[in-house]
Amino acid sequence: MSLVFLDSDPWLAEYDACENLYRDIVEQLNTRATEHWTSDKYARISASVRFRMKQYATEVQQLKSKLEQASASNLYPLD
Repeated sequence: MSLVFLDSDPWLAEYDACENLYRDIVEQLNTRATEHWTSDKYARISASVRFRMKQYATEVQQLKSKLEQASASNLYPLD
């Protein structure tokens, strides 16, 4: 069984950043829900959420790609 130092794993740091972005998006959506849908604030929050969702999708895809690469190269053996 091989030892993996999780504290220094850059993938986990990127995962944490992605999770924080997700939480920010949810928080913005909750804030937007309190606004009237025709208000300027609602529109600004919606634009911000759209931008962050694109960023989130990109980051998730990058994490997935890195995980697939690590799996293919046996960087983290499962035994």
